Amino acid sequence: MVFYEGNYWAEQEDEVRSNMRPFELHSMTITATESSPPVELAPGRWETRHDARFSGGSLEMVFVFEQFDGEWLLTHAEVE
Repeated sequence: MVFYEGNYWAEQEDEVRSNMRPFELHSMTITATESSPPVELAPGRWETRHDARFSGGSLEMVFVFEQFDGEWLLTHAEVE
């Protein structure tokens, strides 16, 4: 939650909590690795790509971080 920009967290909280429930119930861990170097989309806006592996499978994720008052916060995330 601390990595999300406030408005984005407000929009995504229910979905994120729902998606995390199976991991919490089964004490599963996620191992994330960066799959490509960060790409600058615009000044103060960067995209990162990660592979997330867990005992039930894997996902490829895209994250967009933006800088707010010197702090980098998540403003977009999606599964590819």
